[in-house]
Amino acid sequence: MFNSKVDQKPYELRLVLQESWKELRSSSFWLSSLGGPEYFFRQLLKKQGLPLLCVDDQVPRKHQLEWTGTTTFSLIAPSGTANRAIGSMQEYKTNKANDSQYTPFDFRVAQYGKVFKKLS
Repeated sequence: MFNSKVDQKPYELRLVLQESWKELRSSSFWLSSLGGPEYFFRQLLKKQGLPLLCVDDQVPRKHQLEWTGTTTFSLIAPSGTANRAIGSMQEYKTNKANDSQYTPFDFRVAQYGKVFKKLS
């Protein structure tokens, strides 16, 4: 849709939601701090008074838009900062202890698979 860190245009997300939210069945976001697509999405929902229900708070996080049944997934971003966050997660530490070749990339691929295999 747009790269908010470059474009800083949250209004594009608002336009997409206004025009096509009834047809949206699922969406995925990179987990990020202020300025990321998920942040703007949450801000838009908050301004509209629309709830975003947490279905699963484990990575990848899963939320649901109550009024449409649309599911959103928050994925770990492909960045060095995210690699450090992955390194602190218990699931990663367990896998790394069992396989010394296990990397943050392997962890990320497994997390993405949990989402995209369900959607296909």
